[in-house]
Amino acid sequence: MQMNEQLANATPLERRLARRLVARGEDGLIEALLDLKGVVAGERYRFDSIYAMGGQGAVFDCTDVRAPGGPPLVAKVVLIPVHRPFELDSNAIRRKRNELRIEAQYMVGNSSPFMPSSVGVFEFQNPMLDEARGEAFAETEPVLIMEKLPGRDLDRWLARTHRANVPQAEMRRTLDRIAVVLVQALTDLRRRGLLYADLRPANMRMMGRPQRRVRMLDAGSLVAVTDKSGRFPHVPAYLPPDLFDTMRNGALVVPTDAIQAVMAGRTLYEAATGEIPRPGEQVDLDKLDNCNVSDPVAEVVRGLCEGRFRDARVALRFLQASASRRVTGANTPGTETEQAPPPAAKKRAPRNEAAQK
Repeated sequence: MQMNEQLANATPLERRLARRLVARGEDGLIEALLDLKGVVAGERYRFDSIYAMGGQGAVFDCTDVRAPGGPPLVAKVVLIPVHRPFELDSNAIRRKRNELRIEAQYMVGNSSPFMPSSVGVFEFQNPMLDEARGEAFAETEPVLIMEKLPGRDLDRWLARTHRANVPQAEMRRTLDRIAVVLVQALTDLRRRGLLYADLRPANMRMMGRPQRRVRMLDAGSLVAVTDKSGRFPHVPAYLPPDLFDTMRNGALVVPTDAIQAVMAGRTLYEAATGEIPRPGEQVDLDKLDNCNVSDPVAEVVRGLCEGRFRDARVALRFLQASASRRVTGANTPGTETEQAPPPAAKKRAPRNEAAQK
């Protein structure tokens, strides 16, 4: 890729993102988004540099100019093909903006401790759009300002640790924690009337000491349990195999607790074995017999993949009943489910680590 003047002044991360987009046939998109650097939304939040790119949005590091020494923040804007101006359509732009506002409503209205905390939605005039075209082009652009989570994405951690042959005992401590947090998070969100539709390791953030927590990243994956519109963000590899075939045939699918439970199982299967599920295919459950999670967690992963748990709360109860060791204070967002006293511990072979919080 020939580097133009804009990319020459870009950060190393922005240049890496540009190379990825070129490989996807999106030449020029990063260069267009760089025009947002320095823009201030809501007369307060300044866009600094591009931090991440997703299928539906672009995320910028940002600074609160009224409190520059405050906690790290990011700003999420909708991703529209501004590098191809003749493909832009007012209805499509408004639809994407509305989706971002829905995402913000879920975050602001629920404030789950398993998600980034939200500052709010603000407006700015988008310099990437030609106001003279009128309609959506002249309307202000929404931006979601939220907490920037420290740590690293789970998918990157898994790629490194599985490749590096980290000792199994060390892997089990961490992966058991991840499994518990995932079912805790889904239970907490369900109590708030929400399902998390896009379950995959890239949407989980591992935070180091002193918190040693795992949190969910993408609020755009949240779907209300009452939502029958068919809005169902997902990655095909983590869908239940029969659902993958249904959606591929064009049928409308509404997310349910049972669907989410299977998706969680496939995500945890990848964490436990290092093997990414194949779209439309059952995972090889025999690989859970001697994998990198403890026996109770392996059994939960197996049950989730097979559809034996009707929802995440049942899986969490199973873990509570099966755990033989707990970590006091770890991953304790304070939900009612977590505060319940654990049942008596069950004895297990010394070689097994237990599911931990």
